[in-house]
Amino acid sequence: MRKTKQYVQTKCRTLLKVSLAASVLGLSTLSYAAAPYLPDFVKDGNRWSFKAYDDASPDHTTLVAAQVICFEYAGISGNHQLYTWYSETFPGWSGNAVQEGDQIFIHGDYANGAGHSSIQLDTLVAPTINGSAGTWQEWRHDGANGQTVNFAKTRALREGDCTLTAREAANLTPLLDGDPVITNVVP
Repeated sequence: MRKTKQYVQTKCRTLLKVSLAASVLGLSTLSYAAAPYLPDFVKDGNRWSFKAYDDASPDHTTLVAAQVICFEYAGISGNHQLYTWYSETFPGWSGNAVQEGDQIFIHGDYANGAGHSSIQLDTLVAPTINGSAGTWQEWRHDGANGQTVNFAKTRALREGDCTLTAREAANLTPLLDGDPVITNVVP
């Protein structure tokens, strides 16, 4: 049976597509690691210092000297490594965090639930640095759309172990007027 040039080209294209799809699927399964992930937020010290930089400023002006967040390991759920966290420098600020590979998502509340924070980080692993960089947003409820406090860039650096326990931090007087991204308070 004699095969036409068009038939051969069609078969080659089909084979190429199937090979490409198989290699993409094979590579994508290799790119996902399973929890627990290293570096994590507690193994080499659970105390992290966060600095915020104004995203709207051409110079990315520093918004706050630093806020300290203490992380506690809370288990694994599927591919996610879970944490709870609390602040040693901003009373009443706490929440949850999840890590998948080098991505960390942090959500929390402050001012008795009136204020909300969301921080997204990528860990810096090459060269080995105990740090992360990402974005930080804060908002408060104010009608249907809420009131944005700030959009910021952030840099987080590991500082060792926390000096206050979660219980001690919870007993600090919560702030109703300040926002963690722009208010620096040390108990």
